[in-house]
Amino acid sequence: MKFPDHKRMSRIYKCYGLSERNITRAFQALFGRHVDIQWKVYSSHPEQHIAVNVSPIDERVRADALEKAERAIWDEIGAYIIAVDQETLESTVGEMLNHKGLTLAVAESCTGGLIGNRLTNIPGSSGYFLGGVIAYSNEVKKNLLGVSEKTLQQYGAVSDQTAREMAQGVQRQFQSRMALSVTGIAGPDGGSDEKPVGTVCVGMVTEDFIYARKYHFQGSREQIKVESSEMALDWVRRYLNNDPFLPGL
Repeated sequence: MKFPDHKRMSRIYKCYGLSERNITRAFQALFGRHVDIQWKVYSSHPEQHIAVNVSPIDERVRADALEKAERAIWDEIGAYIIAVDQETLESTVGEMLNHKGLTLAVAESCTGGLIGNRLTNIPGSSGYFLGGVIAYSNEVKKNLLGVSEKTLQQYGAVSDQTAREMAQGVQRQFQSRMALSVTGIAGPDGGSDEKPVGTVCVGMVTEDFIYARKYHFQGSREQIKVESSEMALDWVRRYLNNDPFLPGL
């Protein structure tokens, strides 16, 4: 592992799924008495970023201190780290898919193509991302993705059942190894007592796995869309790492 060649060596760890309070508590336990390790936590919605700096005088000691700090961080909160330094969640996911030789397709409703946009922001994404369907209306969900009328009538467009069928449908359409789906209520209107604004269902299908889960996100319409895309992409990362998905409703 190479470290920056300057007096102060640093890392930025990008986390999703942990609160600032929980991160602060974990880092105080890890580094509270280490005067040569400075750290701070700041929010970059929907992520929490942790800046870690080490500054001993000797260069070799600095590198060793940062390596030890990094090992402790990964041991403590590694399942929540989605990227480091200039990396992003989408670049992490892309690297993992490429490394494993897997392909991905997406079916998006409330995110309106945001997942596909994030994936295609990464150079070389054509090697693993096959494409997607923006199934905003129920007619598109039925006609392009094969979501059944019975499912929509019985459970609604925002449901685990619909998310599963959307993922299955886009996997069939693109013949991908993996598929994601997202359907939800981004607001500010359209919610109900049973399914308030911010209710989002994420689905995933692989060759031997099918699953969906419901979440509730807070914030503006744009914030709900961003967090929905974040959760869906994090599912891919967690699945490929054999880490459990974040708990939902």
